[in-house]
Amino acid sequence: MKERATEVRKTRDGSSLTLPMDSWYGGPQFDHLFDLRDFPIPSKWDVEIFQPQGLRGAVPLSADQILRGLRDPIGSESLAELASGRSDAVIIVDDLSRPTPAFAVLPHILDELAAAGLREENIRIVIGLGTHRPLTKVEQRRKLGRGIVDRIQVVNHNAFTRQLKRYQRTDGGPDFAINRLVGEAALKISISGIIPHGGAGFGGGAKAILPSVAAYDTIMFNHTTYAWEGYGIVYPKRIESACIRRDMEAVARVVGLDFSVNLVFTPYKEVLGVYAGDFVAAHRKGCATARRLLLTDVPKEKLDVVIAGGYPLDTDFGQSHRGSWPEKYGRTSALLAGARDGWAYHGDNGKSYAVYRRLKREQRAENEGYRFRGTRQSGGGSDEVRHYYSREHEPAGFYQRKSERLFFNRWSRLIDALQARTSASPSVGVFPYASMQLERTST
Repeated sequence: MKERATEVRKTRDGSSLTLPMDSWYGGPQFDHLFDLRDFPIPSKWDVEIFQPQGLRGAVPLSADQILRGLRDPIGSESLAELASGRSDAVIIVDDLSRPTPAFAVLPHILDELAAAGLREENIRIVIGLGTHRPLTKVEQRRKLGRGIVDRIQVVNHNAFTRQLKRYQRTDGGPDFAINRLVGEAALKISISGIIPHGGAGFGGGAKAILPSVAAYDTIMFNHTTYAWEGYGIVYPKRIESACIRRDMEAVARVVGLDFSVNLVFTPYKEVLGVYAGDFVAAHRKGCATARRLLLTDVPKEKLDVVIAGGYPLDTDFGQSHRGSWPEKYGRTSALLAGARDGWAYHGDNGKSYAVYRRLKREQRAENEGYRFRGTRQSGGGSDEVRHYYSREHEPAGFYQRKSERLFFNRWSRLIDALQARTSASPSVGVFPYASMQLERTST
């Protein structure tokens, strides 16, 4: 991996900790894909940075290597062979809540389709939102690449639309529905990121169909009927347990996901591996690589303070909590995130995004929004206090939903709060991109 400045440096006034923040919403220096921010810390802090060992020295793929990965499919014909004779194609891409660098692979996919005779006017890109909000044109350009959005029609999936195609589950379960553009496309391609997921092991593969382009009731059936089995599981080719991943793959098989492109990448959106082809076989191979690269050694003893980065899944408060797992290693802790979306829309109990926005406007007009509930702290003991930091929000916005954390938008005040709960020279562990890191346990 290209060396980045995730480090502690001595400064004239003490020390400074440099961390990545703001996935997709950073500054122009890094083409808005992220920011590197300096955070002053007390010079007496004894800081250790916990990063994935597998990423050290990992070299990002060149454009030619990315293309070779696409042309060497796993368990399927090549994309050019699949596209030959097809009348049209749809490419499903995940949204900005996922750090997948789709822009790095899309031009190559379009070139392969063009070589097979598919014209660009017969290709659509569908943003697989699941129950998330739609992307703006600016956001689409960041995800897909500026030129792509100007050339190819891009459609945000709507889980509440009536423009759906219905299918029957082969296992006798209820019928399900997906986006009609996807269902009726002659060739179905997906681009996904292989990042840890709390229910499906890792992102990617069949998740590009369910939940990404599925109807709301189909998503809810999957999420509430089957087991969520935890972060970082690399499933066998045949899944025996009744889990959400198995149902996702059964649905994708019925729909006919033709070609699945699964990317392994650094926290800075540099591609390390392209696993393309069959949505099961290619996905499994990519998951094994991602797990090996992302495993992180953890503290052998309890630390005074843990600082966990919600980056690169830090577009909103909810997603950033994926980075909270290292906090158990600290007597007190702080989770850091840009969280530009605040508490993001997530289907909100069956409300479409249009209805959700209308209700929010009415709440503001009538001053009947969520009340500020005040700061909270977990457990009751001072050693158990967890903190949250985002400079983009006010406390009232954070406490719109129940939280057992103390919120800060000023770094100096967070440092004072952490220091007040520790010794003068505390042991401090920093997990710079915890939402993407995997815990290496002794078992």
